[in-house]
Amino acid sequence: RSRPPSREYERWFRTLNDSAPATSESAADMGSAARGRLVIISGPSGVGKTTLLGRVMEMSPLPLAFSVSAPTRRPRPGERDGVNYYFLTDDEFHRRRQQGEFIECFEVFGTGAWYGTLSSEVAPSLEAGKWVVLEIDVDGAQAAGKEYPDAVTIFVRPGSLEQLERQL
Repeated sequence: RSRPPSREYERWFRTLNDSAPATSESAADMGSAARGRLVIISGPSGVGKTTLLGRVMEMSPLPLAFSVSAPTRRPRPGERDGVNYYFLTDDEFHRRRQQGEFIECFEVFGTGAWYGTLSSEVAPSLEAGKWVVLEIDVDGAQAAGKEYPDAVTIFVRPGSLEQLERQL
């Protein structure tokens, strides 16, 4: 069932359109004409980032590509390597981290599990004119923003702490 876009989507979409490169081409034709932009969406767990992004990915006329993160944790039921995440061993993750292959990477909540965004996942899509979307935590957003200072950054916040607690 189709619903009208939420206010959060409308604000986010307006941000994307306002920051899109000004050209005489339509958004759909921008893919090969211009370098893409990095779009970073962050916010607390349970705030609705994934739901919001799903709607944006369906409705946006921009050539969007979702970046797949790389964690050191084991796959959960239904998750597939290369689709949901790139599951790396601890050794492989830290070797790639030392080689500077991540735009951002952090240990999550002291669990020993690391998550990161591989440069190889982002750069080729940007060069192809796609707008690459990262859904990452606040620390990751700050680090990625340093690597890509022209990124569009969006923080999704709950209406209230009580609302966030109910959602979690």
